[in-house]
Amino acid sequence: MLDGGIHTLDIIVAGVIAASAILAFLHGFVREVLSIGTWVGSGAIAVAGYPYMREMTGSYIPSPLIADVAAGALLFVGAFLILSIVARIIGRALESAEGLSALNRSFGLLFGLARGGLIVTVAYLAFSWTVPQQDHPEWVTEAKTTPLIKEFATAIESMLPPEWRAKGQDAAQSAKDIADTADNTRRLSAPQPAQNGGQQPVGGSSYEERERKRLDDLIRNQQ
Repeated sequence: MLDGGIHTLDIIVAGVIAASAILAFLHGFVREVLSIGTWVGSGAIAVAGYPYMREMTGSYIPSPLIADVAAGALLFVGAFLILSIVARIIGRALESAEGLSALNRSFGLLFGLARGGLIVTVAYLAFSWTVPQQDHPEWVTEAKTTPLIKEFATAIESMLPPEWRAKGQDAAQSAKDIADTADNTRRLSAPQPAQNGGQQPVGGSSYEERERKRLDDLIRNQQ
């Protein structure tokens, strides 16, 4: 905790929101919206056209995995390039309109603040799905911004379809399990320092067996 009761999370939240707001103010509302539209549109085109493109790439590429990746990548990159050109033309036309510059930047600032808040909220939601409430560190639980973030996270979670919430929680838990497995593997494979004149400490063998059993359980849960 820093002076005035400010915690690390408060500084992170302020930094993310400030950075998002400054970038949106400099770019302007029009460019920011068009940029997001380009990414979303490219993704939508890739999803919609994937079955047709997959047939084409499958006829030229023998590996199914590479054919899948190539189909999605070709559609997304192609759509992104085209939509980027269109967005740039539209953006320049709108930004050059008389009297819209100040309004464009003002709305950009508001958009940046909202986007930064959304990024923080989604990050907290993913964190809460991964780490149980009782295991949250003090710099999260005691931060001044936590109650507000938690309120917005609860509101967003309530609007998600139940199957989306379940998939999100499963994905977050799976990522945590993979990280735990990697950490346990690293610790078990690391050489243990010699103690008591090179003799293994009492209880060391049973501790290692427990760790290996836990690692095996985590691996089985991933299968």
